Order: sequence, then C-alpha cells, then structure tokens
Amino acid sequence: MSTRVLALAGLVQALAQVRRVADTGQANAAILGTAMDSVFRIDSPSPAAIYGGIEAVRPGLTLLRDYFSNQQRDEQLPRLVLAVLQLERRFVRDDDMAQRVQAGIRAQAGNAERSGSTHPDVMTALGSLYAETLSHLRPRVLVQGNPHYLGQATVVAEVRAILLAAVRSAVLWRQCGGSLWDFLLRRRELLAAVKDHLGLSNAPPWPARQADGGNAPPLCPQAQHTAAINASASIQRSVCSTRSVPLCVFMLSP
Repeated sequence: MSTRVLALAGLVQALAQVRRVADTGQANAAILGTAMDSVFRIDSPSPAAIYGGIEAVRPGLTLLRDYFSNQQRDEQLPRLVLAVLQLERRFVRDDDMAQRVQAGIRAQAGNAERSGSTHPDVMTALGSLYAETLSHLRPRVLVQGNPHYLGQATVVAEVRAILLAAVRSAVLWRQCGGSLWDFLLRRRELLAAVKDHLGLSNAPPWPARQADGGNAPPLCPQAQHTAAINASASIQRSVCSTRSVPLCVFMLSP
C-alpha cells in the first residue's frame, strides 16, 4: 500500500496542476517538473525514484490526506482522477496506441535531457502526442477552467502534456496493485499509508486512560496474535509488484 500511495500522489498532484493551469494559465514549476520528469523515467528502481524521491510527491500526499479525511476543497479534482483511471484502462488495452505513445516519448527524451522536461518545445510535443493518441479514447478527460486561458494554444498544450504525465502515474498505480475498489474498501489503509509518508501519527484516537481513572486493558494473547497476523498480511499486500511488471511508462517491453 505504501508504494501504491506514491503513484496515486503523483497522479493527484499532476491533475491538481492541470486544474491550476486551466484556471490561471500557470503551473507550480517544481510540481510541474516532477510530473514531466516522471514521463521520461521509463526504467526506475522504485516508484519513489520515478518522482525523484518521496518528498517530491508531498503535495500530492497532502491532497490525498485531505480527500480521505473528507476535507477536499476542489470538487473537480476527484472527478478528474476517476476519469484518468478509467482512461488508463482503455489505453493499456490498445497495444498500437501504447507503442505510438512510447515511441513519441522516446523521440523527445534527448530534447528533454538537454533542455529540461518542462521546456516549451518538449511540452508542446508531448501535448501534441496526447492529442493525437489518448484524446481519441473514451471516456475523454474533460478539463474545466478559465476560457481566456483554455483558448490559448500554449496553455492547451501544457494541459495535455500534464495529462500524459497523469496517465503515466495511473499506469504505475495499476502496476502497484491499485484498483478503484481501493477507494471504497481500503480508504483507512490508504490514509494510514499517506500519513506515514507525511510523518503524521496513526495512533488510535482513544485516550490513554479510561473515564474511571484506570488504564486501558491490554489486549489478550489471542487478540495480540490476531493483530500480528493482520499486520503481517498488510505489509505483504503493500509490496508493489515492480519486479514482475517492468516500470515502463506504458507497460511495454523495450
């Protein structure tokens, strides 16, 4: 679950930048760089390395914490996340399109290495790549924003390029075992993993002492044994299957 949350954080913070660019015409440079760099990190030793470290997805982890704590302020963001996760399912089933997208990304890799992944030429090329491929799949990802900015070609290209980065994180989320059922059945586990990455306490909310002044009774041996088994199972489920599925941006062999 720990690595799965990192992929989800990368997805969420990329889409938050989509919302920001659509509304204001500008992105946060650091967060944008994290998203676009991840597109070109086709082979990485771990999900964290794809984003340049856990700290790089802290904004996304914070957004996830707010969402799972029912404090999410942007109502459009969860809808975008759902749309991209659904788009990813259609995309990975289209081998021809996946090949085209991967070839397009590799064609820009040298330019991104020389000039940076957020260089306007790179962003424009990736935006065109999205428009020629993923934008034709259904359901289409609909982005709402300020018409003044969404009427500008450079802004539209940037939005599409960031959407490509979001799909990359959605693919990684699936590679790590993520599914839509997690949002319904594993919200507490996801929130606990998010808080763990943020360095927040996951201690139970009950007080240390009871109302009558006595200490809370310890778990009986059987309950302790059951808790240990559950904890072990949780740890095993949290392991991301990065070795069995290559961390390739579109799940294709080189």
